[in-house]
Amino acid sequence: MFPDCSVRVNPRCYNQEVISYCLIAYFSHTGYTATLAKEIADLTGGSLFQIQPVDDYPEDYRATVDRYKEETAKHLRPAVTGSVRDMDQYDVLFVGFPNWGGDLPYIVYSFLEQYDLAGKRIVPFCTNGGGGIGQSFILLQDACRTARVMKGFACNGRQAVDQTDALREWLSGLGLLKE
Repeated sequence: MFPDCSVRVNPRCYNQEVISYCLIAYFSHTGYTATLAKEIADLTGGSLFQIQPVDDYPEDYRATVDRYKEETAKHLRPAVTGSVRDMDQYDVLFVGFPNWGGDLPYIVYSFLEQYDLAGKRIVPFCTNGGGGIGQSFILLQDACRTARVMKGFACNGRQAVDQTDALREWLSGLGLLKE
């Protein structure tokens, strides 16, 4: 489904001397995706960027689901606080998110639409509550048509703290594990 991404990987992503070429951007509502993002940053030497909405999502689960349904129905793009300074410097962009309804949270689309991602390697990672990735990786690929979407990683959010070995194996297979 996804192209072979181990071919011609730019060594700048995991070369300890030039670690700024790999960005791990993530949205985390409960903290599970943030746990994975921080571990990926440690394993790749990349920089972290937290995708945050101007208007925070409610802490209450039902209220968050209702807001997500409204965003989906109306194709709303929530505003993002902050931005990545000089996105052009990054060759590899990890995009982390929780699976919401088989899709990416719309705040992630808002983030992605701010940048020209042509030619970049996009590496998705996703947490879920037991529903897997749904269509999220395919929808991410559709949203990033000018980029090269690589093989993604997914796990149940409650198991995010126990993923070091699995992340190491995944990143190694992609050629993105720092040496």
